[in-house]
Amino acid sequence: MLARHTLAAVGESRESINDLLEEARQENYATIRAYFHKSESSGAEPAGKLYLRSVEILDSYHGVGRSIGSLGRLQKVRVVGLRRDEATTENPAEDTGLRAGDVLIVEGHPDDIQAAEIEIMSGR
Repeated sequence: MLARHTLAAVGESRESINDLLEEARQENYATIRAYFHKSESSGAEPAGKLYLRSVEILDSYHGVGRSIGSLGRLQKVRVVGLRRDEATTENPAEDTGLRAGDVLIVEGHPDDIQAAEIEIMSGR
């Protein structure tokens, strides 16, 4: 509300204000989704619904030292972000190598996400 009033006070048009605020909302929602896991719920999951999940890469994992593109099961999910050293990269390149301590943010169907996690951990 404050942003809307401030922009109006400096002469921005109503349409411009709405466009700016919608763009900011979408960017912030994407950032928020990248940091929060899907909450566990009881009952059947709706068909086709995608979820976000953060996968921390531990030093004992099979995926350490491998590129995102070399892990086949990651191709069934969308890697929407990579957190490394306090920085987040959106849509990291497939040739990005994974390091211990990285956190991959993936989006997909729960079964595909689980399969990708298993491959990252054990190579299976």
